[in-house]
Amino acid sequence: MKKMTFLGLGDEKERFVKRLQELGIVHLDLPGESVLPADTARELQRVTEIRKFLSRISEKGGTTRDTEGDYSQICARREELGQKESRLSTEISALKKEQASLEPWGNFKPEDIALLRSRGLEVHFYRVSRKIFETLPLEGTLCEVLSGPTAGEAVFALFSAYAVNLEIPEEKLPAKSLADISAEIKAKETELAEISKAYIELSAKIAALEKAEADLTDIFEYRKALLNAGSELEDRLFVLKCWSPVPEDRLVESLGTDFKFVCLTEEPEPGDRVPVLLKNKPTFNSGEDLVKVYSHPNYSDFDPSGLVLYWFVVFYGMIIGDAGYGQCVSAHQSEKQFRSVDPFPAAELHAGKFGYLFRCDFGILFRDCRSAGKSFEQMYAPEFRDQRRAEFCDAGVHHYGHGTCIAGFGNQVFPFQRLAVAGMDYHHLVRLCAADLEYGERGGKSDRAVDYDCGFCLGDSVHLFP
Repeated sequence: MKKMTFLGLGDEKERFVKRLQELGIVHLDLPGESVLPADTARELQRVTEIRKFLSRISEKGGTTRDTEGDYSQICARREELGQKESRLSTEISALKKEQASLEPWGNFKPEDIALLRSRGLEVHFYRVSRKIFETLPLEGTLCEVLSGPTAGEAVFALFSAYAVNLEIPEEKLPAKSLADISAEIKAKETELAEISKAYIELSAKIAALEKAEADLTDIFEYRKALLNAGSELEDRLFVLKCWSPVPEDRLVESLGTDFKFVCLTEEPEPGDRVPVLLKNKPTFNSGEDLVKVYSHPNYSDFDPSGLVLYWFVVFYGMIIGDAGYGQCVSAHQSEKQFRSVDPFPAAELHAGKFGYLFRCDFGILFRDCRSAGKSFEQMYAPEFRDQRRAEFCDAGVHHYGHGTCIAGFGNQVFPFQRLAVAGMDYHHLVRLCAADLEYGERGGKSDRAVDYDCGFCLGDSVHLFP
């Protein structure tokens, strides 16, 4: 990168800056407190804000983009709709407040109240606390008490043939009925819905705004360069500084022979703010976004894009440095991996694992068979049904209840509708755990525990293998 200073004729300043902008290979070095073209900046900000607003609508609605259209008309339409939307929202908010104030008295026509008053009847509306209401002198009046919004509030209408002064403020109700207010709110909400549809139609022309934004950006940069280009000898000369990544001879050749100027080239000095544009091979350019998040490297610094890309996991762990957070992330990732496992091999694995853990095969408890001195065929014989139930319970129904709890946890980790653990389905697992709890609370054997657990382990109630 080279620092270049151009000195040229003042009459050629605009054409010279325009030519530099067309080349697009230099970065102007403007003063710290540079002068900005205010009108262009405002117009650019206006277009940018409207473009961002319509972009969000376009992403939600999935509208097609139309490149045709005048950006000024699009902006004017958006501003018109925005003002109308703001006005309607304010009016709806005010109407809802009136609706809330009228709801305790119900739906009545203000004209009817005016008719009663014209005939000499006093009609007043009040809202006070229950304590104050109980102390009011209401003799000789007709008082209609309505339910208030809260238990401690009294809402009532007072009718009297003569003037009444209760020395409490009277409620000022709007000159509309509750039905009229609800109709107005609905009508205005319908208008808001139409505005939303108009926004969707307008978002189809977002491409025209993008083009206008790019053009205004060029105009803004051009005018900013003109305003901040130094002048010498009573504006007869201009001075313009810039940074160029190409050598002086190539840049001067690109400018052409239509200008009369002098160019001074210097090397960057320590402390200069040299513009930087990261450039990496496709293998490493994905790491540029990660680098920009933390800090953009200076011109003389090392570009760590490739290093950060492939070692970001290590850097991330160093930055977070929290064991609990790491365990949560690890558990979540493990769960995602388990959910991608084929359920049938996993079911076989867990069936065998819990079978060895519980020392049970095809519903037969190895330990109980050996202790009873019976073969598998004898254990399955109908005449030994009650005996094997009792032996099983004596051998430890509580042990098997806890084992089914562990199996239940496996069913939560793996996405199976049925957990193949020694021929038991999920619903029997729930009942087994409940039976185990009941057995432990009673301190002895439970009939339910015997039925369910023996059915599980000995194949009486549920088994997959005939």
